[in-house]
Amino acid sequence: MDSFVKDKLEEWGLMEWANSFQENFIDKEIFVLLEMETLKELIPPLGPRMKAAKKIKELNSEQNETTVVTQDSQAYQSTLQSPTFSLQSPKSLITTSTPEHSNTPKRPKLHFDIRKILNDNNGGDIIESEMDEGLLSHKYRIQAVRMFVSHLIEQFGDRPTSHVKEALARSIVNEFPKLKGEDGDGYINLDFEVIKPKCGDKLFLLWTPAVARNLLHYADKQNDWSRHLGIVQDSSQLSDDEVCNIALQCIPCILPVGSQKIKGKGKRATIEDALTSFVDLQKIGTNIPHYLEGVKQKQPFVLAIGSSRVSPEQTYIIIEREAIPQESLLNAIDLCFKCFHVFDMNYQWQSYNTWQFLQTVVYNLPGKMSSSVVSLKTYLKVGRK
Repeated sequence: MDSFVKDKLEEWGLMEWANSFQENFIDKEIFVLLEMETLKELIPPLGPRMKAAKKIKELNSEQNETTVVTQDSQAYQSTLQSPTFSLQSPKSLITTSTPEHSNTPKRPKLHFDIRKILNDNNGGDIIESEMDEGLLSHKYRIQAVRMFVSHLIEQFGDRPTSHVKEALARSIVNEFPKLKGEDGDGYINLDFEVIKPKCGDKLFLLWTPAVARNLLHYADKQNDWSRHLGIVQDSSQLSDDEVCNIALQCIPCILPVGSQKIKGKGKRATIEDALTSFVDLQKIGTNIPHYLEGVKQKQPFVLAIGSSRVSPEQTYIIIEREAIPQESLLNAIDLCFKCFHVFDMNYQWQSYNTWQFLQTVVYNLPGKMSSSVVSLKTYLKVGRK
């Protein structure tokens, strides 16, 4: 590998993705002319790929040499985001438009015929009716996402660009304006479905009241978890939804809390730290804009507004000091988990084991499991004796 290329990859923290593909990095000139399709193959996670694209673009702009490239390559150079695609099928449900007079290549504007996509699939008429009302249920939301993802893959391959997915989300909202509140959610769910196929609805399918009650029985043997959650009523008297809420928030209380080193000194989180970094409970009447101004946590987390963790009045995803409202705590935790993977972010160190439990046990994604996670997984699998 060219020493210049190696130095740059190490500087950007991208060596682990490049080590298996050294033959593609032949020399400095080829490195700075990499197209996005190659980059996507080398670096699948979205976050590091965008970081590499930005760095390569900056590096390329510093070169004082003239290169002859195709029009498609020029489009890559200008955006470093969108691979070429074909729209020649007569059955295409997409229309494009570009300026008639332009000296610089621009990505075409995309528009999807959302109603035709739905009507071409079984059950799409029911989904279309619900979307018209703006009351898309979780069951049909999952089906709708699958329909749209299947269409994207059919038209653009198994890795549609963010430009294409944004166009789809925009088309959905334009066609069904009552769904505007779900624009961000739909984008994240679509992205997650593409990078982690068949995992999008795992939490909703597997987090049943029976599993939740079993987890609480396990927790009773570990510590006084109800004190940390501020629960005073008997869990046997709670409804199924309330049991599912409490069991999820109980996880940070029974798994080991995280630790990290700061300036050579170890720091260990408390159970309250782990719990708050996972789901932060605030009182009814909390001023959300004022709350967001004081957020220091960089990673996404869940904000619950209410008098108790049993049944919050409102739930939000907090990411980049923005609050995305959710219809339930389960939805909020699900979307928060997906944000980590779509944006390629690390879990909070305080509640790392909690998210690792959800990753490996609930969503069944690869990952290292601590002995405590293995123990809990085994118990839930075997069930109460």
